Amino acid sequence: QDQVVHSMVNGSEFEPFSISFITTPSQKERQFFLDWQNLANNLDTNKFSFYDDYVANIVIKQYDRQGNIASVTEVADAFPSRVSEMSMSYDSNNELATFDVTFKYKNAVTKESQGDEDGNIFTEAKRWYEIGKNVLGTFRN
Repeated sequence: QDQVVHSMVNGSEFEPFSISFITTPSQKERQFFLDWQNLANNLDTNKFSFYDDYVANIVIKQYDRQGNIASVTEVADAFPSRVSEMSMSYDSNNELATFDVTFKYKNAVTKESQGDEDGNIFTEAKRWYEIGKNVLGTFRN
């Protein structure tokens, strides 16, 4: 009777997170996530897969305004729980086509960038652009 009431931990769950994606006109990026969802829960057969068959580890890199990596988040055992609709209205005619994917996951660890991983995203994009231009120039000659 003289014991203090206390709560016990019986598990933990993290809030889902969402990422916005830009898609091409073919919407293959959105279809990728819809297929991933269907792997977990096949709507045609109404069957569920084993957890280990549909989860994946994800690495999320956030960049600062100069294009350098600011932080890296490693997400363990993630899977898409929701893929948003895409706007198909006349009003969105001059906008980039985007959609959101909400992920559930087991655990996430965020690290501050050390400054030496992968370099600057703008420098890398320019380098790949130059490589592509040189390859195309080779084919044209």
